[in-house]
Parts: sequence; structure tokens; C-alpha cells
Amino acid sequence: MIFLSLLKNLKRAALFCILLCLFFSGFSKARIERGVEIRQVKPGFIETIPRNSITLVFQVKNTTQKSLSFKGDTQIPDGWQILTQELPFSLSSGQQAVRLVNIFVPTKTQTGHYQVSYGVKSKEDPSITACHSVEVHILLHAEIQLLKMDEPKIVIAGQDYVTQYIVSNKSNASSTIRLDLQNWPDYSFSISENQFFLKSGESKHVIVRVKTNGKIRHKAKYHHRMIAHASDLLEGSVTADVVSHVEIIPTSVWRKGLLSQIPS
Repeated sequence: MIFLSLLKNLKRAALFCILLCLFFSGFSKARIERGVEIRQVKPGFIETIPRNSITLVFQVKNTTQKSLSFKGDTQIPDGWQILTQELPFSLSSGQQAVRLVNIFVPTKTQTGHYQVSYGVKSKEDPSITACHSVEVHILLHAEIQLLKMDEPKIVIAGQDYVTQYIVSNKSNASSTIRLDLQNWPDYSFSISENQFFLKSGESKHVIVRVKTNGKIRHKAKYHHRMIAHASDLLEGSVTADVVSHVEIIPTSVWRKGLLSQIPS
């Protein structure tokens, strides 16, 4: 009885091993029937910033027993641009080929993780196909732009004058912008809005109004420096600045100039 029981157990174990081998052999066969393999030459994610291009390098191998022609295709996030032209290529049995994909990351790409996929398909047998995905990490690009749009060159003492600016968030992340103004001599001034929120790519029109000193007796130079800060983009503040120069003319000088232009 013991011998018969042992024999039955051995038969069950043998049957289990046969079934297990069949399962794995079928799995391997299905893998081979796919007919083509793709791997990334330097595995892992890629880091970059907007306005840069990245190059992905893949190795494609024909695992069938016959020569095949392949056509590659790259899937990229919306707005990105493929710079390389993908041409059909042929591989004999077991042959490998290196494929390069160069991609441009546009300026307004937000920080985050993105997927780029490269796939190939046999022209002779569309069922023979493979695909490989790469994760691209877009890092923070912090940049604030400050442009002076309009200001007078000469101002009569005692009069107000206006300088206009455009503040732009050129970063790929939103930011709160703070404006400061340093001036000499120390004239009274006002800023239309000295703190505001800008999304990536947005701009703001800002007006600075300066009250000049009406008591000066000689021509003078007035300078002010406008500074835009974006301290929430990085650990240190990201800044941009523009210096303005205006000549202040005393009222008496201005009047003499007018009188000199009157015919006698």
C-alpha cells in the first residue's frame, strides 16, 4: 500500500513538472513569436529643461528566423517636436540596429514627468511589433523678463512723468512676482501694482509714476532701477532689473528756452 501511494505521488509530481514545462515553453514561444525586441541603450529616465532637445537611443533586434523590414514610430507629448526623420530599415535574422530619436521640448512645457514611446512594426507581418517607453523628467526653468516700454527723455521740474514696463514669466511654472524700485535722488513715486501672480508664459503691464522736484535750479539726472523678484521659484530669488534715466530741467531754463525760440 505504501509503495502504491508513493507511486501515485510520483506520478502527480511528474505530471505537474510536465505541465509547468509546457507553460513556460509556451510563454517563451510567444515571446519569440513577437519577432522583434527593443531596448534602451542607456536605461533609465532622462532629465531636461524646456527649450532643450533630447536624444533617445534604442537597439532593435530581429528575433525571427527570416529577414524583415521595419518602420519605427515615436509617440510624444502634445506640442513636442521630433527632429529626426524615421526611415524604414531592414534586419536579417538575429541582426541588431541602433535607432536615434531626437526630440525638442518646447518653451512652455510644465515641470513634471512625461512619457515618450518608440515602437517598430514589421512591414511584412504587422503582428510582429514591439514598443519601449522612456520617462522624461522636465525640471524647473526659472526666468523672469522685465522690459521698459516707454519713458520720456526730458521732464520739466515739478511735473509728474510715467515709465511703462512689461513683466513676463518665462519660467515653466507659475510664480508670484514682487516689484521694487530704487531711485536717486529720492523722488516720490508710485507703482500701479507691485505684487501679482503670473502663470507660465503670462505677462503684466506695469506703470511707474514719478513726482519730480519743482525747486531745482540746475539740470539734473534722475535714475531709478526697477527690480522684479520671483522668490517662490527657487530657494534663492530669481530677479530681473532695468535702469531708467531721465533729465530734469528747471522751470526757469525751460522758459528761457521757449523765449529764445520767439522771433524778436
